[in-house]
Amino acid sequence: MRRIFVLALSCVAAVPAFAQSELSGKDQFPEFRTLSGLVGGGFGVKLDGSPSFGGAMALSTPIGPSLGPGRFAFAAGSTSDNHTLRFFNTSRSNGTLSGMFGIGSPIGNLTVGGMVLSSLGDNVLNLQFSPRLNTPDFSLGIGVQDVFSTGGSNGQAIDNATGGGNSRSIYAVGTTKFAEGGYVSFGIGTRRFRNGFSNVSYNVVPFLKGIAEYDGFNWNYGVGVNLGSFNIGSASNGDTERKLNATGFLGLVRGKYPTWTLSLSF
Repeated sequence: MRRIFVLALSCVAAVPAFAQSELSGKDQFPEFRTLSGLVGGGFGVKLDGSPSFGGAMALSTPIGPSLGPGRFAFAAGSTSDNHTLRFFNTSRSNGTLSGMFGIGSPIGNLTVGGMVLSSLGDNVLNLQFSPRLNTPDFSLGIGVQDVFSTGGSNGQAIDNATGGGNSRSIYAVGTTKFAEGGYVSFGIGTRRFRNGFSNVSYNVVPFLKGIAEYDGFNWNYGVGVNLGSFNIGSASNGDTERKLNATGFLGLVRGKYPTWTLSLSF
Protein backbone atom coordinates (compact mmCIF):
# COMPACT_ATOMS: atom_id res chain seq x y z
CA MET A 1 0.00 0.00 0.00
CA ARG A 2 2.81 2.40 0.88
CA ARG A 3 4.52 1.85 -2.49
CA ILE A 4 1.26 2.60 -4.30
CA PHE A 5 0.77 5.79 -2.29
CA VAL A 6 4.35 6.98 -2.95
CA LEU A 7 3.84 6.40 -6.67
CA ALA A 8 0.59 8.36 -6.53
CA LEU A 9 2.32 11.28 -4.82
CA SER A 10 4.99 11.35 -7.51
CA CYS A 11 2.35 11.49 -10.23
CA VAL A 12 0.44 14.32 -8.57
CA ALA A 13 3.61 16.34 -8.04
CA ALA A 14 4.17 16.25 -11.79
CA VAL A 15 0.84 17.92 -12.48
CA PRO A 16 1.29 21.61 -13.32
CA ALA A 17 -0.89 24.20 -11.65
CA PHE A 18 -4.08 24.96 -13.56
CA ALA A 19 -6.21 27.90 -12.46
CA GLN A 20 -9.93 27.29 -12.96
CA SER A 21 -11.60 30.39 -14.40
CA GLU A 22 -13.72 31.29 -11.35
CA LEU A 23 -10.80 30.68 -9.00
CA SER A 24 -8.19 32.70 -10.87
CA GLY A 25 -7.35 36.40 -10.86
CA LYS A 26 -5.88 38.97 -8.53
CA ASP A 27 -6.23 38.02 -4.85
CA GLN A 28 -8.30 34.93 -5.67
CA PHE A 29 -5.71 32.50 -4.17
CA PRO A 30 -6.35 29.59 -6.58
CA GLU A 31 -3.50 27.51 -5.13
CA PHE A 32 -5.03 27.63 -1.64
CA ARG A 33 -8.71 27.02 -2.38
CA THR A 34 -8.42 23.30 -2.98
CA LEU A 35 -6.42 21.06 -0.58
CA SER A 36 -5.33 23.52 2.14
CA GLY A 37 -2.14 21.90 3.43
CA LEU A 38 -3.40 22.83 6.91
CA VAL A 39 -4.45 20.65 9.85
CA GLY A 40 -7.56 18.67 8.92
CA GLY A 41 -7.16 19.24 5.18
CA GLY A 42 -8.25 15.87 3.82
CA PHE A 43 -8.05 13.98 7.12
CA GLY A 44 -9.78 13.97 10.50
CA VAL A 45 -8.31 15.34 13.73
CA LYS A 46 -9.78 15.13 17.24
CA LEU A 47 -9.71 18.15 19.53
CA ASP A 48 -6.80 16.66 21.49
CA GLY A 49 -4.66 16.70 18.31
CA SER A 50 -4.78 12.99 17.50
CA PRO A 51 -5.57 12.00 13.89
CA SER A 52 -8.83 10.06 13.63
CA PHE A 53 -11.56 9.62 11.05
CA GLY A 54 -13.97 10.54 13.83
CA GLY A 55 -12.38 13.99 14.19
CA ALA A 56 -12.96 17.34 12.49
CA MET A 57 -12.16 17.36 8.76
CA ALA A 58 -12.10 20.01 6.05
CA LEU A 59 -10.78 20.58 2.53
CA SER A 60 -9.50 24.14 2.10
CA THR A 61 -10.39 25.78 5.43
CA PRO A 62 -8.61 25.62 8.83
CA ILE A 63 -9.85 23.85 11.95
CA GLY A 64 -9.03 24.60 15.58
CA PRO A 65 -6.90 21.69 16.84
CA SER A 66 -3.22 21.36 15.95
CA LEU A 67 -1.51 18.00 15.64
CA GLY A 68 -0.29 16.59 18.94
CA PRO A 69 3.40 15.93 19.65
CA GLY A 70 4.93 13.36 17.34
CA ARG A 71 1.89 13.22 15.07
CA PHE A 72 2.27 13.34 11.27
CA ALA A 73 0.01 13.72 8.24
CA PHE A 74 0.62 13.57 4.48
CA ALA A 75 -1.93 14.31 1.76
CA ALA A 76 -2.26 14.57 -2.01
CA GLY A 77 -5.12 16.07 -3.95
CA SER A 78 -6.22 17.15 -7.40
CA THR A 79 -9.03 19.40 -8.66
CA SER A 80 -10.30 19.21 -12.24
CA ASP A 81 -10.72 22.26 -14.48
CA ASN A 82 -14.18 21.12 -15.68
CA HIS A 83 -16.97 18.72 -14.68
CA THR A 84 -14.84 15.60 -15.31
CA LEU A 85 -13.06 13.94 -12.38
CA ARG A 86 -9.35 13.77 -13.20
CA PHE A 87 -6.60 11.75 -11.60
CA PHE A 88 -2.88 11.63 -12.50
CA ASN A 89 -0.75 12.71 -15.45
CA THR A 90 -3.05 15.38 -16.83
CA SER A 91 -2.53 19.05 -17.56
CA ARG A 92 -6.17 19.82 -16.82
CA SER A 93 -6.11 19.70 -13.03
CA ASN A 94 -4.60 21.52 -10.06
CA GLY A 95 -2.50 19.13 -7.96
CA THR A 96 -1.22 19.70 -4.42
CA LEU A 97 0.99 17.75 -2.00
CA SER A 98 1.21 18.47 1.71
CA GLY A 99 2.95 17.17 4.82
CA MET A 100 2.98 18.27 8.44
CA PHE A 101 4.00 17.26 11.96
CA GLY A 102 3.09 18.24 15.51
CA ILE A 103 5.28 19.62 18.30
CA GLY A 104 4.07 19.68 21.90
CA SER A 105 4.77 22.16 24.70
CA PRO A 106 3.35 22.91 28.17
CA ILE A 107 1.22 25.71 26.70
CA GLY A 108 -0.08 24.02 23.56
CA ASN A 109 0.63 22.24 20.28
CA LEU A 110 2.36 23.62 17.21
CA THR A 111 1.92 22.17 13.72
CA VAL A 112 4.61 22.79 11.12
CA GLY A 113 3.62 21.97 7.56
CA GLY A 114 4.60 22.43 3.95
CA MET A 115 2.91 22.30 0.55
CA VAL A 116 4.16 21.72 -2.98
CA LEU A 117 1.82 23.62 -5.29
CA SER A 118 2.96 22.50 -8.75
CA SER A 119 5.72 20.97 -10.86
CA LEU A 120 7.31 24.43 -11.04
CA GLY A 121 8.58 23.70 -7.54
CA ASP A 122 6.67 26.51 -5.81
CA ASN A 123 6.18 25.57 -2.18
CA VAL A 124 5.01 27.19 1.03
CA LEU A 125 5.41 26.85 4.80
CA ASN A 126 2.37 26.79 7.12
CA LEU A 127 2.24 27.12 10.93
CA GLN A 128 -0.59 26.67 13.43
CA PHE A 129 -0.61 26.90 17.23
CA SER A 130 -3.41 25.67 19.49
CA PRO A 131 -3.18 26.65 23.17
CA ARG A 132 -4.16 24.24 25.94
CA LEU A 133 -7.60 25.38 27.06
CA ASN A 134 -8.72 22.38 29.12
CA THR A 135 -12.08 22.48 27.33
CA PRO A 136 -12.92 18.99 26.02
CA ASP A 137 -15.41 20.15 23.38
CA PHE A 138 -13.66 23.24 22.00
CA SER A 139 -10.30 24.04 20.40
CA LEU A 140 -8.76 27.29 19.21
CA GLY A 141 -6.18 27.59 16.45
CA ILE A 142 -4.04 30.56 15.40
CA GLY A 143 -2.04 30.12 12.24
CA VAL A 144 -0.30 31.42 9.14
CA GLN A 145 -0.73 29.93 5.69
CA ASP A 146 2.29 30.61 3.45
CA VAL A 147 4.57 32.18 6.06
CA PHE A 148 7.07 33.55 3.53
CA SER A 149 4.50 34.53 0.87
CA THR A 150 6.05 32.30 -1.79
CA GLY A 151 2.82 30.91 -3.26
CA GLY A 152 1.32 34.04 -4.78
CA SER A 153 -2.28 35.22 -4.58
CA ASN A 154 -3.19 34.90 -8.26
CA GLY A 155 -1.75 31.50 -9.16
CA GLN A 156 1.45 32.81 -10.75
CA ALA A 157 3.76 31.81 -7.93
CA ILE A 158 6.86 31.71 -10.13
CA ASP A 159 6.38 35.48 -10.76
CA ASN A 160 5.48 36.31 -7.17
CA ALA A 161 8.28 38.87 -6.80
CA THR A 162 6.97 40.85 -9.78
CA GLY A 163 3.24 40.76 -9.26
CA GLY A 164 2.18 37.37 -7.93
CA GLY A 165 0.71 39.11 -4.90
CA ASN A 166 1.17 38.77 -1.15
CA SER A 167 -0.18 35.37 -0.11
CA ARG A 168 0.77 35.35 3.59
CA SER A 169 -2.54 34.80 5.38
CA ILE A 170 -3.02 34.91 9.15
CA TYR A 171 -6.11 33.33 10.70
CA ALA A 172 -7.85 32.39 13.94
CA VAL A 173 -10.37 29.55 14.10
CA GLY A 174 -12.48 27.87 16.76
CA THR A 175 -13.82 24.32 16.48
CA THR A 176 -16.66 22.90 18.60
CA LYS A 177 -17.77 19.30 18.91
CA PHE A 178 -21.58 19.16 18.71
CA ALA A 179 -22.07 15.38 18.46
CA GLU A 180 -20.07 12.19 18.28
CA GLY A 181 -18.16 12.55 15.02
CA GLY A 182 -19.66 16.01 14.45
CA TYR A 183 -17.72 19.30 14.47
CA VAL A 184 -18.31 22.88 13.36
CA SER A 185 -15.64 25.57 12.87
CA PHE A 186 -15.73 29.35 12.37
CA GLY A 187 -12.80 31.65 11.67
CA ILE A 188 -11.54 34.94 10.33
CA GLY A 189 -8.21 36.24 9.11
CA THR A 190 -6.29 38.29 6.58
CA ARG A 191 -5.71 37.97 2.82
CA ARG A 192 -6.92 34.47 1.86
CA PHE A 193 -9.21 34.41 4.93
CA ARG A 194 -10.31 38.06 4.92
CA ASN A 195 -13.97 37.19 4.22
CA GLY A 196 -14.21 34.69 7.06
CA PHE A 197 -14.80 30.96 6.72
CA SER A 198 -16.68 28.06 8.27
CA ASN A 199 -16.93 24.30 7.96
CA VAL A 200 -18.89 21.39 9.34
CA SER A 201 -18.13 17.68 9.24
CA TYR A 202 -20.19 14.77 10.55
CA ASN A 203 -19.85 11.00 10.48
CA VAL A 204 -23.03 9.84 8.76
CA VAL A 205 -21.93 6.24 9.31
CA PRO A 206 -18.63 5.01 10.80
CA PHE A 207 -16.87 4.92 7.41
CA LEU A 208 -18.46 7.98 5.71
CA LYS A 209 -18.18 11.64 6.73
CA GLY A 210 -20.18 14.46 5.19
CA ILE A 211 -18.23 17.73 4.81
CA ALA A 212 -19.34 21.23 3.81
CA GLU A 213 -17.41 24.49 4.04
CA TYR A 214 -17.60 28.12 3.08
CA ASP A 215 -14.02 29.10 2.23
CA GLY A 216 -14.58 32.86 2.15
CA PHE A 217 -15.21 32.84 -1.61
CA ASN A 218 -17.61 29.95 -2.28
CA TRP A 219 -18.98 26.66 -0.96
CA ASN A 220 -17.18 23.33 -1.19
CA TYR A 221 -18.65 20.01 -0.14
CA GLY A 222 -18.11 16.29 -0.38
CA VAL A 223 -17.72 12.98 1.41
CA GLY A 224 -14.78 11.65 3.40
CA VAL A 225 -14.18 7.89 3.28
CA ASN A 226 -12.37 5.83 5.91
CA LEU A 227 -10.02 3.64 3.85
CA GLY A 228 -8.66 1.80 6.87
CA SER A 229 -7.01 2.25 10.25
CA PHE A 230 -4.03 0.15 11.37
CA ASN A 231 -2.26 -0.15 14.71
CA ILE A 232 1.41 0.87 14.48
CA GLY A 233 2.41 1.18 18.16
CA SER A 234 2.07 3.76 20.91
CA ALA A 235 1.89 7.53 20.68
CA SER A 236 4.83 9.60 21.91
CA ASN A 237 3.28 10.02 25.36
CA GLY A 238 3.00 6.23 25.71
CA ASP A 239 -0.59 6.49 26.91
CA THR A 240 -2.52 6.04 23.70
CA GLU A 241 -2.34 3.64 20.81
CA ARG A 242 -0.99 5.06 17.57
CA LYS A 243 -2.90 4.24 14.40
CA LEU A 244 -2.15 4.81 10.74
CA ASN A 245 -5.29 6.30 9.20
CA ALA A 246 -5.89 6.18 5.45
CA THR A 247 -8.57 8.64 4.33
CA GLY A 248 -10.08 9.60 1.00
CA PHE A 249 -12.22 12.57 0.02
CA LEU A 250 -14.40 13.09 -3.03
CA GLY A 251 -16.30 16.31 -3.59
CA LEU A 252 -16.80 19.56 -5.48
CA VAL A 253 -14.93 22.86 -5.22
CA ARG A 254 -17.18 25.87 -5.81
CA GLY A 255 -19.99 23.36 -6.28
CA LYS A 256 -18.74 22.43 -9.77
CA TYR A 257 -15.07 21.32 -9.95
CA PRO A 258 -14.61 17.63 -9.00
CA THR A 259 -11.83 17.15 -6.47
CA TRP A 260 -10.29 14.21 -4.64
CA THR A 261 -7.70 13.78 -1.90
CA LEU A 262 -5.85 10.87 -0.31
CA SER A 263 -4.12 11.12 3.06
CA LEU A 264 -2.13 9.15 5.62
CA SER A 265 -2.10 10.38 9.21
CA PHE A 266 -0.67 8.88 12.39
